[in-house]
Amino acid sequence: QNPCPCTSRQAWWDRRFSYFTRKDDSFCFIERFPNVKGGAQECCYSTSEHMFGALVLQGRSSGGLLRYHPWWSYIINYPRYIKYDRTPQEICCLSAVGYCNLYYERRPPQNCIGYVPQRRARGWGDPHITTLDGRRYTFNGLGEYVLLRAPGSNFEFQGRTALAANSSSAATIFSVFALRGDDVVEVSLDSTPESFTIKLNGTEISNSLTSVGENVTTSAMFIERSSNNSITVSFPSGVGITINS
Repeated sequence: QNPCPCTSRQAWWDRRFSYFTRKDDSFCFIERFPNVKGGAQECCYSTSEHMFGALVLQGRSSGGLLRYHPWWSYIINYPRYIKYDRTPQEICCLSAVGYCNLYYERRPPQNCIGYVPQRRARGWGDPHITTLDGRRYTFNGLGEYVLLRAPGSNFEFQGRTALAANSSSAATIFSVFALRGDDVVEVSLDSTPESFTIKLNGTEISNSLTSVGENVTTSAMFIERSSNNSITVSFPSGVGITINS
């Protein structure tokens, strides 16, 4: 099992995990990609005033190892997830509290020993860039650029800039991004706020990502409408990119 992030803040920023709701309103995250057996680690966090955001390791609000990932091979796996993962947890821990300890003996929650937070970089404005090693600079180049490349893999992140609208200066802004792994996704920032044009391997998929939480998956990529004004693209390697409009 992979370790859980130690706090909900770490889980929120870690693109290897995605926010996940349960019937008992626990504050949980689930691995975006299934493990080699098709399951996933669920990590849950405290919502109490004095322990808010702390990883929960006991009791009915804790996470555990899921046998089936609810999002992958959805038509097949989601019914299995309900039958073999969610329903047993709800029966043991919600309707019959006395069996909750027994449930978590079989599905123990994972701790955060060995967890390494992801390093973050960002770019915004015209554009101001902060690199993975903390360097900051402003770059007004006009064209297409490689923003991130992973040696030893086929991953590459590219950005295209355009002249900023309604500006008399030479300021530029990011207008299109492309991410390449085993698949290729292109995200264009439309002129309308909260609007994107999204293509996967050349086919537009924008209509599948109009509401928060909607996602499109392949064996090598997870694309999600993570908020009204953002698209997140994640990879099994742990690399994740969030694009804001």
